[in-house]
Amino acid sequence: MKHLRDPFLGLLSTLALLLCFGCDSDSAPPSEPEAQKAYLNLVKMLEEHDIDKVEQQGNSMQQQYAKSIYTTLASMRMAAHAAEQQDFDQAASRLSWTANHSPDPILGHLARVRLIRIYLFQNKTDEAQSLLNQYGTLNEEGPLMQLYAEAWGDLEHSLGHYEKSETYYQQAIAASNPQNGYAAFIKLKSDSASVTQRNAEN
Repeated sequence: MKHLRDPFLGLLSTLALLLCFGCDSDSAPPSEPEAQKAYLNLVKMLEEHDIDKVEQQGNSMQQQYAKSIYTTLASMRMAAHAAEQQDFDQAASRLSWTANHSPDPILGHLARVRLIRIYLFQNKTDEAQSLLNQYGTLNEEGPLMQLYAEAWGDLEHSLGHYEKSETYYQQAIAASNPQNGYAAFIKLKSDSASVTQRNAEN
């Protein structure tokens, strides 16, 4: 399935949880223990494939604990599950909510980029470009620069602009950590864009 998986989603989610667990319990929001319990219940429901209850639990968390990191993680897990089931409208809905409500800006950006990829998979290039025009300014550094540059490359590739696509992929590679191995994946996309561009010129 093209452009839908982010190998560092687990890393960022774990980081967010560690940040939350590392907070002083006296300073944590009173609702956070309840949100954590609701999240763990949702994970169990997903593992048991009880989708109706998952939807109810997810909606309840969004209403009761909208600003909790656990609701962000729950919504992203629900979006990933929906995408795996090829319910891309549901995945897009969950990711859109997460991007607009996450208390963690990194996870908000990640949800937004995953939403862009869903749109591209659905050939909704106007929606993807609108989000990139608004948020993908490439003024970020490190992983966020990599995320948005790669997303721009995916968009330009979808539009048949292979030379522009290759340029963005190269920016993503430059911003990536060579030790995590993901740069090699982006390079494959860049090389593919280059070959496609040469073929179009011949």
